[in-house]
Amino acid sequence: MDIIKALKRRNFSKLQRAIKGGPGSGNFGHGGRPGQRGGSAPSGGGSSAPAGGGIDAAAEMIDFGDNDVSDDIADYHMDRMSEGALRENFGHIADEQADDEELREVGRDVIMGDERVAEDFFWEMPEHRQLGLIRRNLDEQDVKQLGLD
Repeated sequence: MDIIKALKRRNFSKLQRAIKGGPGSGNFGHGGRPGQRGGSAPSGGGSSAPAGGGIDAAAEMIDFGDNDVSDDIADYHMDRMSEGALRENFGHIADEQADDEELREVGRDVIMGDERVAEDFFWEMPEHRQLGLIRRNLDEQDVKQLGLD
């Protein structure tokens, strides 16, 4: 592949992320978060909490690629999804004859295998579950600074 074409594609995808939200944002029937993509907090001295606070700011600090985080999100959703919802979300990946348990395994693998999907599913959790995940995965000082203690 021509390197110029590859660079042009890369720049286009950055522009697309800024306009529509990160890759994978908007998956599974819900909208993306324009210009947002979660991920790890920046390194450096002092608190890494962004100004403003709240769940949106905390989500920017969460590493959705971390196994503990994605496992927590997968556990929540896989325990609650009906077979119909599982088939709708993950049936295109699983075998057509997959049963409920196989669909749950596929769903878990998908959520844990892609931090963008884990973040999408984070936004589908009720607020009290989001707060629990945030409190378990950010340090106490950041949680307090964000007003989520």
